[in-house]
Amino acid sequence: MTATTKTFLRDATEVNFSLLGGQVTIYHTKGGITVGKQGWIKMRAWSRIGVLVNQLRLLLDAQLQESIRYSSDG
Repeated sequence: MTATTKTFLRDATEVNFSLLGGQVTIYHTKGGITVGKQGWIKMRAWSRIGVLVNQLRLLLDAQLQESIRYSSDG
C-alpha cells in the first residue's frame, strides 16, 4: 500500500459520478465528460456514455418528481 495526499476514486464508473448531481457535459471531440457546472469531476469516457448518462438522469429526475408529487397528494 502506498501513502499519498491525493484522493483517488477507484472501482467507480462514469454513471456513479453523474448520478451524484450536477450537469453532465459531453466533450465529443476530446472524448470526455464533466459533472457539475464548474466541471468538478472530469473523466475520460466515450461520448455515448455521456449521452446515456444524460438520458438516465432525465428518467431518474422524472421518477423522483413523480414520487414527490404522489407523496404530497396524500
